[in-house]
Amino acid sequence: MLGPQEAIVIIASPETNADLFWATRFWAPDPIIFVQTGQDKIVLVNPLEFSRAKKEILGARVLSEWNYYKRGNDLLKNEESVTYITIVLHGILEELGVKTLNVQYEHFPYSHGKDLEKLGYTINPVASFLYERSIKTPQEISYIEEISRYTDEAISQAVEILKQAKINSAGFLALDETIVTSELLKQIVTAHLWKYNCLGAHTIISSGIDSYEPHNEGHGPIKTHTPIVMDVFPRSLTNGYFTDTTRTFCKGKANKKLSRMFRAVLDAQQAAIDILKPGLPAKETNVIAVAKLEEAGFQNKMLKGGPQGFIHGLGHGVGVEIHEKPSLNGSTQDILEKNNIVTVEPGLYYPRVGGVRIEDTLVITENGYRSLTNSPKERLEIA
Repeated sequence: MLGPQEAIVIIASPETNADLFWATRFWAPDPIIFVQTGQDKIVLVNPLEFSRAKKEILGARVLSEWNYYKRGNDLLKNEESVTYITIVLHGILEELGVKTLNVQYEHFPYSHGKDLEKLGYTINPVASFLYERSIKTPQEISYIEEISRYTDEAISQAVEILKQAKINSAGFLALDETIVTSELLKQIVTAHLWKYNCLGAHTIISSGIDSYEPHNEGHGPIKTHTPIVMDVFPRSLTNGYFTDTTRTFCKGKANKKLSRMFRAVLDAQQAAIDILKPGLPAKETNVIAVAKLEEAGFQNKMLKGGPQGFIHGLGHGVGVEIHEKPSLNGSTQDILEKNNIVTVEPGLYYPRVGGVRIEDTLVITENGYRSLTNSPKERLEIA
């Protein structure tokens, strides 16, 4: 709760500051100023953006920076050498009677903080809006569910190419005369997402040894009889929300270890999903996933070739950032709440085999969960 002389202040571009985008739902490449008091939300923008901001920003007063630059200059009488942004802020804060500024300790520009302290303001570094952002509204859930549907469709199109492709005389996977590559499959996924104004940046479709590295985006011809990891996490350019889905396939016959890895990961994911509910300490999902993997004979190891086994956290929140609260790793203190949206994505990685990862995006409901991603995941092999 903000006091009578207290405000939250953010100075940033909404395109690079998730809290600011979440608070305004306004895309802009240049910095804008957001001020929230106990009674009011105010956004100050430059003249270039003023008309558009008035139409697009809802639930906040939109004001022109220029007006408050003039006011701030008049108050200062040019006696202080401070930045343009500081002068604008001084103009609005003085009008509001604000003396204490709560600012994001990870993002607030140091120079502005020093200038504002020179003018007598108290700067109070605080955490971001991560907690508030983690409890999704029905509208936010609807946004993510819609993007998830497009993602399911995009993955289905890539899988269809794998189904139709055959191994040619040179040993490559080909569709007619075209070699099936990671790049080709990513183009297909990206094109489908783009039809719905969704940007699939850094989509992962990796095969063979590339899949051992969880964030290797994949390159070159798709390898047969090896894992093919498809991790698709687009952002809607209409509403700014992400989703996240991963599936693992094998074109042709999988060897015994790969088959065991796949079954272990699938079982670990389901075990973790089954316990999702409000009030659950989030790290318990990680505990049960690790236990299921170890029960199947897969333990984390650090060998000369690098880490092996389950080498990342189990999951994360999804919203206007691809990774946000709550966390589902083994050390988190987060507690799951109704309307959290989280991923559950166990994986196993071995340098001589590759990787297996299966991931879904789910919403925490009153009594459990509901999956927002519904791409088939039960079968590893594609004939």
